[in-house]
Amino acid sequence: MPDFGVQGVPVEDVTLPPGFSAWRFASNLRGPRGMAVSDAGDLLVVERSGWFNGGPYISQVTALWDDNGDGVASEDERATLATSAMGLSHGIATYGGYLFASSDSTVFRWAYDGFQRTNLGPHTVVVKNMNADGSGGAPYGHWTRTLAFNHEGHLFVSVGSFGNVDNNDYRSRIRVFLRDGQSH
Repeated sequence: MPDFGVQGVPVEDVTLPPGFSAWRFASNLRGPRGMAVSDAGDLLVVERSGWFNGGPYISQVTALWDDNGDGVASEDERATLATSAMGLSHGIATYGGYLFASSDSTVFRWAYDGFQRTNLGPHTVVVKNMNADGSGGAPYGHWTRTLAFNHEGHLFVSVGSFGNVDNNDYRSRIRVFLRDGQSH
């Protein structure tokens, strides 16, 4: 493990096995949710805030990096990549020259080469109306969607259950979307 000589804030009350260490990589984020790592090694974070706490509404993807090698993403080592999609909740992935992020009903994408640190501009909708009840509206249940791609470019999207145990087969499943737009 590299020795960053970190002078930042240690993570308190964490028990780690020998050979591991932990510290705060970034702070002053607003409702950080899902994370992915870009080709450049930047940490991409979905920020979502203001939904439940009455604060300012935030729905964006932020890139964090550590160019000075101190082990911390400082305020000047971050950039907002995507702000055009409302309702981002959790899901984030990169694949094939694009950044993907999701809300509870939609997967969005932006052209992204894996090294950009500027706003990516407008998004394109890739998948819509994928809520857990199958008709675009899920009144209850988990609203996060995890995104993953396989080596063939198939997009996998998780749809969480109504509760921790759910027998409804329209929820609690993983959907796959193929390149031609058809799902299984």
